[in-house]
Amino acid sequence: MHISTTISAYTSVIYKRAAHVVLRCVIISMNERCLIMTENESIKLVTETVPAFGYVRVSTKEQEDKETQENQKQSIAVYAAAHGLSIVKCFQDLGISGNDNDRPDLNEMLANLDTVKNIIVYDQSRLSRNYEYSLKIMFLFQRLGVRVHLAQEGHVMDYNDDTVQLITSIQSWAAAQERKMINARQKAGIKRYIETHGEWGRKKIKINQKQFDALRTARVSKAAIARVLGTSRATLNRWIKARDPDKTKEK
Repeated sequence: MHISTTISAYTSVIYKRAAHVVLRCVIISMNERCLIMTENESIKLVTETVPAFGYVRVSTKEQEDKETQENQKQSIAVYAAAHGLSIVKCFQDLGISGNDNDRPDLNEMLANLDTVKNIIVYDQSRLSRNYEYSLKIMFLFQRLGVRVHLAQEGHVMDYNDDTVQLITSIQSWAAAQERKMINARQKAGIKRYIETHGEWGRKKIKINQKQFDALRTARVSKAAIARVLGTSRATLNRWIKARDPDKTKEK
């Protein structure tokens, strides 16, 4: 009886130890599986980063538009990082109006939408300010399944959505009407100015050729000649360039 009890107790201890070992193996296996799943998920997140084009446009090459250019690029980069998008290439049309439909980088981007289906812009006006061209681009994006991300507003323009199509059409039409009104006001202002002052634009340069030749023969500097003739150095340079472009580099 005593021996039987001892064997039973010993067997129980063996079972408990075996169960403990099995439990540890299960825990280790689960931990390894969790680690593997975490690594796979990380790899999946990296490999599933969606390619996208960035597009930047500014109307002039002045300093304020250079700052605007950098602001657009920064906003596009921040948006891409926050939404799992990878910028394959950032296209830039600098010093070109949104009314101009013939833009080198825009044309190149539109010609390479066979694999990249996402475009990030600062706002919708960067793509076009022309009503007809905006509709043309919209239908192109719709046909190719391209999504336009607006970095400033933080949302996506899905042109397969009827509401987005309607909003885009209205916004493009409104922009076109605003442009017409601005042009009309400009023409009216020019007309009033001509009626009041008799002419419009920069006055024609009037410089005495003989006086200029005499001063240059006497080796007088251009700055001094401009003061003598009652004009600016820039105006004098333009006048010289119109007659002999090679002489504008002379002091």
